[in-house]
Order: sequence, then structure tokens, then C-alpha cells
Amino acid sequence: MKTTIQLLISMALFLLAMEPALGESPLLNRIQGIFPQKDIQTAFENVQILYVAGFGNEVSGFLREPFAPHRKFITEQIGIQNHTVIEPQSLKSPTENKLYLLSEIYKALERNPHPILLVGHSKGSAEIANTLLQHPDLIKSGFVLGAIFINGALGGSPLANITTDALPSATQVFIEDTLLQSGAKTISDFTIQTFLGKSIHELRRDKSERRFESLAENLSQEDQTLLRDRFFFFRSYVSNEHELTLLGTMRETRPHDGVLLVEDQIINYNGQPFGVDLGTFVGRHSEILSREVINSDYLQSLIWYIYGATARHISHMNESNN
Repeated sequence: MKTTIQLLISMALFLLAMEPALGESPLLNRIQGIFPQKDIQTAFENVQILYVAGFGNEVSGFLREPFAPHRKFITEQIGIQNHTVIEPQSLKSPTENKLYLLSEIYKALERNPHPILLVGHSKGSAEIANTLLQHPDLIKSGFVLGAIFINGALGGSPLANITTDALPSATQVFIEDTLLQSGAKTISDFTIQTFLGKSIHELRRDKSERRFESLAENLSQEDQTLLRDRFFFFRSYVSNEHELTLLGTMRETRPHDGVLLVEDQIINYNGQPFGVDLGTFVGRHSEILSREVINSDYLQSLIWYIYGATARHISHMNESNN
């Protein structure tokens, strides 16, 4: 069965990679042929999706609900009906937001007993990984089916490094007199805690790159095997662009999506992905969640692929359990 899943995913990846050269029939039709709608609907029939929004969701929420175009597409076109969004506080770190996430998971189960598939974007992925790696019983018990990480901030972000490095020098005069009173050990710590909270600090690459690997190391062999089968990574990169967004003065030659390096959008453990790598595609950091989904055959195909590939794995898990 796993060989069949891998073959189907390989076929889909080939089509998605070659789409610019194909151009004859819509890509979405081809992906639908590999992952039929009925199969996806059957796999998700008794599953609820809990989306976990990323950094800045409070601001974007004024314009539209996070994941709105993405959710509209899976509802109207794929037929996945049962999904909601939660919005952890941006200025709190994944460590600080863990109790909130646990609370929302249990609230969702009280409303609906069906197992939960967690889907996180950017910092939302870090929130999920931090919680599940410390509470694998959520998956062992069947309460949580697994997690999809879309452009996950799992290895930190260079933008977090730039931000936290720049602020101390800009605010040094203002805070020197109150540094000792704050309990912070350095000017950098004080500035980050005062102006950005601990969230950005925890997302620095030097703070994040081994965080999740260390949490995975603390799991039993049985739990490691279980979570590897339930974590799904979807990554993207920006074509023909070298500057990270928001702070365009930083040039980055390594593949990135405008915010995160491709290599940081996955949990690495002993040199291997700690989960199922669904592939890396052309796209900006939040493009698959944006309004562009409405008119983009390519973005719609990526969304269909994510849930189609995940549905295959869900079906395989169900067959293994029966």
C-alpha cells in the first residue's frame, strides 16, 4: 500500500513540477485524476480539521479570516465540510501558547467527537509541532489524527534574527536605565520581551533549529515511529527572487519563500525528515492561503494535492488499524 501511495505522489509531483511546460489542459484536472474527489471525501468524512493561524493573524483578521480562500476552495470544490480556525496570540511563543492549543483541541472534541487533523501555517506549524511532540498521547489516543505543516516555521526564520538584532541598538538609550528592573539579562532580551514578546525570540534560527529535533529525541522509539507517519510537510520557494520580504535589505541566496528558508520548513531528525515530505513547490510564503487561490489553477492544484496525498495516508492508516 505504501508503495502505491508513493507512486501516486510521485506522479502528482511530476505534473506539478512540469506544469509550466504542459499548458494543454488544466493542471487541476490531472491532479484530480490521481486523487479522485470521492476518495478525499471518504477519507475526511469522519475527520475534523483545525487550522492554526500564524504570526500576524490578529492584523489579517481585520481584513478576512485566516485561511478563508483556502477553506472556501476545500469546502466548495473538494467537499470537505468540517473545519474551523484558531488564532494563537502572535506575540506569545509556541511554548507560551501550548496550553491555549491544548484547550482548543479539547473544546473541538467536545463539540465534535471525530478525530482532529491539525493544519498549521508558518508560526502556526511551530505551535502544533511544539504541542504534539510534547504530548504524543494526543495521537496515540486517536484524538488527533496528525498534522499538515504548510510553510512551517520549524527551523526558525532569518527575519526573526534580523528583527531581534536590529531592535536593541535602536532602543539602547531608552532602556539602559530600566534594564535591571526588568529582570532581563541583556539589552536584547529586554527589547524583545518589551516590544515583541517572546514569540520572535523563540523563532530565531539559533533558538529553533534544534528545538524540535531535541523534542523528538525525547520520545520513545514507538512514539517517534507513530509521529513520523502523522506529520506532513508542504514547502515552497520564491522563483527568481533573492530578497526576504518585509526587510528587503537582506539578500538570501538559499532557497526561501520570502520569509522562511526551504530547509527550515521541515523538522529534520538525524538528517532525515521527521514525517512525510509532500514536496517543495513554487510559491510565496502565504500564497496558498491568499485570494489568488480563487483564480489560480496552479494554487488550486496544490491544495487538491495536499489533501489528496494526505487522504491516501489516512486511508492507509485506517486499513492498517482494521
